[in-house]
Amino acid sequence: MQASPQNLAYGNPVTLTATVYGPNNTSGTVAFYSNGTLLTSVAVQPTAMASYTYTPVVGVYTITATFTPQGASAPTVNSNLTPITVTVKQATPTVGVGVNAASGFTTTSVTITGTVTATGGTPTGSVTFFAGTTNLGTVALNGSTAQLTLTGLPVGNDCITADYLGDNNYVTQTSSCAYIVVAPGFGVSAASASLAFQQNYQEAQTYLTINPGGRTDTLTFACQGLPAKISCAFTPATLALTGLTTAQNIQLLVSNSGAQASLHEGPARSGYSTRIIALALLPMALLLLPAVRRRRLPMLMLLAFMTLSAAAALNGCGASPTAVEQAPGTYPFTVTVNSGTTTLQTLNFTLTIPNY
Repeated sequence: MQASPQNLAYGNPVTLTATVYGPNNTSGTVAFYSNGTLLTSVAVQPTAMASYTYTPVVGVYTITATFTPQGASAPTVNSNLTPITVTVKQATPTVGVGVNAASGFTTTSVTITGTVTATGGTPTGSVTFFAGTTNLGTVALNGSTAQLTLTGLPVGNDCITADYLGDNNYVTQTSSCAYIVVAPGFGVSAASASLAFQQNYQEAQTYLTINPGGRTDTLTFACQGLPAKISCAFTPATLALTGLTTAQNIQLLVSNSGAQASLHEGPARSGYSTRIIALALLPMALLLLPAVRRRRLPMLMLLAFMTLSAAAALNGCGASPTAVEQAPGTYPFTVTVNSGTTTLQTLNFTLTIPNY
């Protein structure tokens, strides 16, 4: 008896052949057994040979055969004394992966399709999808394919792979990469969510960073929940997203209702303070005129110095802000990012008003 081949991968057939030798009648049937279990009975051909071809699953098999002559009721010859061993190993499938888009955003819905095929059989089990080393999820095979639809792919040039997990007959196998370029999706974040008025200032600012994420609408912004004496302003007041591909910054300025809309110029430099200085210098200028004639410059220089000191002191006190017309404390408020009448995102902030 022969088996060909004796070592094979799953999905490939093996042919068992038995030859009947005898001086007289070789007609009859040959029964083939695998590990003692009957596979089939085959009629002996005129050539005195009987053969059977089948595809075994993964395993190690001891093949035997018995011959029953024509007209006999029981086998008279068997091959149990010379068994043949057939070894079937797991096969290696072909695994592929595809992505339904070459580019997108983290907020874009993307469908990934994995395919697992093999010659001589159909792999079963599951496929795990990866973006680089990031596990995206595991999906059971439906026939030869597995699909995963998701958002939130990592930002960058993502290498998407399908990792077939294998089954009894097929080894695990990983596909090559399918690439997709992913940009940040639409979203708004704040440089700082905690604002505070500092000594001698009645305003505070932060910045909102906006990723366009492929949107083409125009955004507006609004504050909600601020104390009655406090207001906010945005620069620019609106943002048209059409054609924008990079992150954009919006200034958020929170101030008391009478504050200047800039942090670059403190209250000590207000127009009121400038008028104080001008009024203080006027008497000094008048005193200097007769001094030019009388040469009483030393005494007048002292008077001038005293006048300037008084003016400076007056300016320093008068320009410092009085207490904000709002009780000290920490106040929560929100900023909404809107498109028309639709609120796209809400950010939470706190404003701290110190006890000066």
